[in-house]
Amino acid sequence: MSLSSQVVVRGLSAADVPASASLHGQMADIQFIARGGPRLLRPYYRSWMSTSAALALGAFDDGDGVLVGVLLGCTDPGAHYQEMLRAGGRATALGMALAALTRPAFARELVTTRALRYTRGLLRRLTGRPRPTTGEGTSRPDQGAAVPGPRSAEITHLVVDRAHRGSGAGRALVGEAVARARQAGCLQVQLVALPGSGAAAFYEHLGFRPDGELRSGSGEEFLRFVLDL
Repeated sequence: MSLSSQVVVRGLSAADVPASASLHGQMADIQFIARGGPRLLRPYYRSWMSTSAALALGAFDDGDGVLVGVLLGCTDPGAHYQEMLRAGGRATALGMALAALTRPAFARELVTTRALRYTRGLLRRLTGRPRPTTGEGTSRPDQGAAVPGPRSAEITHLVVDRAHRGSGAGRALVGEAVARARQAGCLQVQLVALPGSGAAAFYEHLGFRPDGELRSGSGEEFLRFVLDL
């Protein structure tokens, strides 16, 4: 558990999923998975939290216990995504389908930018074929994070409630994720940020160094950052 001046960070539990999904929905303007709404985000969180390598952290207001920030990541990406698919792939796929039925704009984006790639990724995992290691295949389907090097952890989602930005929640979440990655024996932590966003400066302030640019399979441009442990 980590403590900042105003927030307490701990691992997310099943009881935190509804609040986490609701908070994550604030990212709908810049993040595809958030545009699916609670119907997608709730099973996505449950699936994410089910793996042995998952980093699933929440920042809670030290006074009233309200969830004000969440972080998702993993300490072993290869194992994590395989476990995630086995444990919750069907529920997440159903959530995506339900979100598409009720959100036409989300459905159009899913079909035009991701459906083919998601299908290929599913077939690769079902047949045991490895992920590509060059080109667009080096990016995660939703977050744009690069395929990590040996013993690299990933931070893939960081969301802080708009009313609590500047409270130290983001810094505390990242600090706890880094500590857990180090404890797991990782040699570095990787993440991405949108060019020109305040997030890039935030991560540099926390000690992450720029490590090039990348384009996701859906065409989004990202800046990659690395923190050596």
